Amino acid sequence: MSHIDERITKIRICNSLIKNGISPEDTPIELGIHRATVYRWIRGIRHYGINEFIRKYRIAKKGRRRPSKTHVLVKIKVFEVRKEYKDCCGEKIQYILKKDHGIDIAVSTIYRILGEKYQLRSKWKKYSKRGFVKKA
Repeated sequence: MSHIDERITKIRICNSLIKNGISPEDTPIELGIHRATVYRWIRGIRHYGINEFIRKYRIAKKGRRRPSKTHVLVKIKVFEVRKEYKDCCGEKIQYILKKDHGIDIAVSTIYRILGEKYQLRSKWKKYSKRGFVKKA
């Protein structure tokens, strides 16, 4: 039995104890959980119902999502468009990619991709001369 299944069993037991008249102050002692957790469960069960609350609980406990990564071919297209159209801005790259290639991509993603190859903003340092900075 997994950890989530054990917790769901405790949620069902907590619900039945509350329905049978056991006080929420005594329920944590029986289940071995914190009192605030019992009150949170009771509030959720009253609001959603037991089955919907358990469904939402399972969804919430799935774990962190993996960050989505931009496909390599899209990155190559961004660099190609940038080079072809003489160092154009992110909005123009977005427009060209959507119109010509059918690629829908956010401007922030385009600037993140360009930041891998180009220095988009210079890092200013006090009392130091700035050398040549390749403009994005």
